[in-house]
Amino acid sequence: MFLNLDFQDGLRIVDTHCHLDSEAFKDDLDETLNRAFKNGIEK
Repeated sequence: MFLNLDFQDGLRIVDTHCHLDSEAFKDDLDETLNRAFKNGIEK
């Protein structure tokens, strides 16, 4: 699903997220979260 909005003032909206409950993270979720926090991810 894509949301395409045309704002005259140049506003851009970016939605980024991660599915941390995915099987891909099951063995190293703590390491993944620690790397994210160390790189400035807060929420």
